[in-house]
Amino acid sequence: MDIEKDLKWIHQEIENIKDPKTIKKLKVLLESINYPNNNSIESYNLDIENSIINITEGKFYTEDQARKIILKKNII
Repeated sequence: MDIEKDLKWIHQEIENIKDPKTIKKLKVLLESINYPNNNSIESYNLDIENSIINITEGKFYTEDQARKIILKKNII
């Protein structure tokens, strides 16, 4: 993995963003990484938005599936 190459690509992609909502999401994401204890309404709303996207895409576990995973991994 070439970090410098990845950073260059990220910078280029950021320069192409024109949608204010996308810019806001990116800002909230970066703030949550750099200041993890800074809980804000924006980060809360972003979590909800991401959850809705995951659910829409079928990326979730039912309660029974989650229980089986927990038992299998001896988490409890």
